[in-house]
Amino acid sequence: MAVKNLRDWALGVSSKGLETQISQLAKESGILSTMLFQPANHGLFHKYKLAENLASGGFRAINGSIVPSKVTQKVQQEDLKLLTDLQRLDKGYCETYPGGANSAFEEDSPQFVEGLGQKAATQFIYGINGSGDEEGFAGLRDLAVANNKTISQGGAEGSSTTILCVKWKKDETTGLFNPANFNKGKIVNIEMENNGKWFMETTNTSTGAVKPVYGALYESYLSLLMSNPNNVFAYTNIQDASGKKPTSANMDKMIASVKAKPSDTIIYMNWTALRLLQELKVDKLQISTTDTDYSKWLISWNGIPIVLEENLTDTESYS
Repeated sequence: MAVKNLRDWALGVSSKGLETQISQLAKESGILSTMLFQPANHGLFHKYKLAENLASGGFRAINGSIVPSKVTQKVQQEDLKLLTDLQRLDKGYCETYPGGANSAFEEDSPQFVEGLGQKAATQFIYGINGSGDEEGFAGLRDLAVANNKTISQGGAEGSSTTILCVKWKKDETTGLFNPANFNKGKIVNIEMENNGKWFMETTNTSTGAVKPVYGALYESYLSLLMSNPNNVFAYTNIQDASGKKPTSANMDKMIASVKAKPSDTIIYMNWTALRLLQELKVDKLQISTTDTDYSKWLISWNGIPIVLEENLTDTESYS
């Protein structure tokens, strides 16, 4: 089974519509643009095996014997979750719009798809806690916290952020999508309500007031495969305050914890964390009289790429 980022998957399907949707979905998200994905192997759910023990092996003398090993595995399942939105437009507006109702919804669809992308990125990060949605799937930060793969810088809850380090690896840490929709050239399915005909929408249940509208439903099935807890680390409670800023020692511990490699690992942070991290570089930066350019820009930490992700908030309310 292949594992690629969303844009590479779109190129493999050779659908212009899919390429457009993915560009809209990942437009403002560093994590959606770079994380790896694979299709769920059972449509709306993904089954995988976790080894419960390893074969021990042993040495054997000539004419000696050996005890056969037995390995056991546990079958796990990750369900895809439905990411959805609903749009309603007034009948009069749609019918006077150039091209009619379909054109009116097509005009707005990039904003809806991009909005769903931002929601998906937040879910991949925060999962069922913090800024995530408890009806969705568990996120990267959830995995790190649950497995004690964290370092706290001691910042105040409600005023701090997180730096995430993720090793993306096939069958271990990837996004999951529904292959049925994807193979039809869609990652977000857009369907007109009521077979594309207008209908009455109740606007006030007390008075029974209604208005004529057209509607469109947006749906995408996504989830996160996290079968190896060692692939994610969260550097939490980072704040723009004395003693609460990121340190080089903790950054090094973070990347060492996931056994990071430039080829498969990415560090995600928002602008605040990047600015604070760049202060470390400024403190060590030396400039000679012959230098014509001053730069404190960071694109990697010890070779591990840094990617900006603004869905990591500055107001995290839990450790």
